[in-house]
Amino acid sequence: MVTPRPLKLKSPASPRVTQVPAPESAIASIWVDSGVYHLDEAYEYLVPLELTEHVQVGVRVSVPFNKSICEGLVISRGDVSQSTSNLKFIEKVISTFPVATHETIDLFTKVANRFAGTALDVVRSAIPPRSARVEKEIDNTCAPLPKMDFNSSIEEELLKENLRVFWALPPDSSPHRTLALLIVLRARENQVLAIFNDEAELDGVAQEINTLIGTGFYARLDSGSERSDRYRDFLLFTRQQRSIALGLRGAIFTPLSDGATLIISHESSPHFYEPRAPRWNARDVGLLRSTHSHFALILTGFSPSMEVARLLDVGWLRLVQSPSVHIVSASESKNGELIPSKGFSIIRNALKIGPVLFLVPSKGYGNAILCSKCRNIGLCDCGGRLTRNSADALPECSLCKKVIDDWRCSSCGGERIFLASRGIDRFTEEIGRAFPNFPIIKSSGEHILRTVERRVALVLATPGAEPFVEGGYSAVVLLEGNRFFGHASLRADERAREHYFSGASLATAGAAIYISMQAVHPIVAALTRWNPLPMVRRELQERENLGLPPYRRFIRLDVPGDEAQQIFDGISHAQSDNRLPKNLELRPPIIGSKNTGSIHLSVPFEEASVVTAFLQEYQKRRNLSKKELLVIHVDPYELT
Repeated sequence: MVTPRPLKLKSPASPRVTQVPAPESAIASIWVDSGVYHLDEAYEYLVPLELTEHVQVGVRVSVPFNKSICEGLVISRGDVSQSTSNLKFIEKVISTFPVATHETIDLFTKVANRFAGTALDVVRSAIPPRSARVEKEIDNTCAPLPKMDFNSSIEEELLKENLRVFWALPPDSSPHRTLALLIVLRARENQVLAIFNDEAELDGVAQEINTLIGTGFYARLDSGSERSDRYRDFLLFTRQQRSIALGLRGAIFTPLSDGATLIISHESSPHFYEPRAPRWNARDVGLLRSTHSHFALILTGFSPSMEVARLLDVGWLRLVQSPSVHIVSASESKNGELIPSKGFSIIRNALKIGPVLFLVPSKGYGNAILCSKCRNIGLCDCGGRLTRNSADALPECSLCKKVIDDWRCSSCGGERIFLASRGIDRFTEEIGRAFPNFPIIKSSGEHILRTVERRVALVLATPGAEPFVEGGYSAVVLLEGNRFFGHASLRADERAREHYFSGASLATAGAAIYISMQAVHPIVAALTRWNPLPMVRRELQERENLGLPPYRRFIRLDVPGDEAQQIFDGISHAQSDNRLPKNLELRPPIIGSKNTGSIHLSVPFEEASVVTAFLQEYQKRRNLSKKELLVIHVDPYELT
């Protein structure tokens, strides 16, 4: 017998509410964050009458999309130009606070096209996560800068309107204090957005601003802040309730008022390169932004990157610098000694006055070992380089971390080890023996000191970890110059120049600077005149002759190894069919370990947009076919 089911009362169906579109600008174009890569174009929606006041360009909204509700960003509003029967209504306005402007929305598209990605990928990097609590708490209170009465050492050129310059930082000063002063002076007239390469520099400049004008006058836009604090400061700055914003690379997209100033500090830093798609870098975004917007652009550093040097060379950027003359000595090690005899007298004399800074190439102890008999390099069975963590430590593989307790040279069978690549720990031992009875201060790796007292001491640091001394060092010693300039990298000279000028800038006025390398090396003359440009121009000329960056757009595709040849053939075929420029240079794939490969392309700047558009379309087709997306690097920091 079938058991009867209990009766249920039928609820009356709710009457369907007929939505009415707004009488004006009833269509909103929206980027919908659907999570599907190839659905990156803008979609049109109807604006309900009851939401028309709140649906503004740059606000977040909820919209129906493929049987679900997705978040979207309003990029424009307009009038009806065709039938709206198939258009859906915006569901709701998530927040009435605009998080983008016409200018930044246009920038998102330009960056996506420049770096062969999607605008939505750029948006995810550019706009901080929302905090509903912050939106309820925020008011219209402004924090105008206090009146300032202090002497300025800033070049007058840097205080002009509508400038585009590279500012070569002066020596004998605190870069943090100098930058803070520039920021505050320019913020008297309009908003200033300053972008820094790391949190330590941001903290240093923030402290100097606090000293100049007090606390509470700037917004802080970095991932180190609490989510709610970052969103609050983002809104305060975009609503022009704060005139100064300090941030890291992601803050480069922050909306700016007309006539504002964008400052990018140490523009050559690798920290400005975003690792997530579409892998833009803050310097190039700033340059792209200044081309299409009305604000001042100031790039800073001790020595310009090759990209900026080219713009200086063609006159797109102007150079602002403070020429000065310095006492620079150099001599080369003849028998493997750490400090040639010429450097000893300089260091001894300096230690009678104050601290001496030693800039060394790397952290660690012995970063490579050689056979002392035949000089064959020591390698692990896995192919990794063998290193030593201390004088008594056994060799250890830098890759698999295997410890070798009975190492023998694979070439001659020798057992004695020669340390070929000394790190700061080894330098500390050797310098301590050479100059006994002096305190030693070390700054590198996980233990970085930002400041030290001005007392007699030996201060050793790796690049970027140099402690600041009020009043400056009595001498600066730049060790193993050939290692700084001898890296197998296209950026080696660029990096070394910035490190050397940065380290030398910490010397007190009139102090000696000693370099352990050949006296004829051009860096010696560059530091003596505090002018890297002659050296930079020579390198630019060499690169132009060879067709290297920054004279062509370089693109690296990281591809699945088993598809590398097929992808290469497809690109070659597209070039044969005139879908890609004839001037595109395509190099055969390089197959690495773990089924990975890479394909390198280069193209003249004026034809690069054709190539990036092709790659954007190619990615969409791969996504539609459910294939793994390629990893595209456009003008990467390193080519390999």
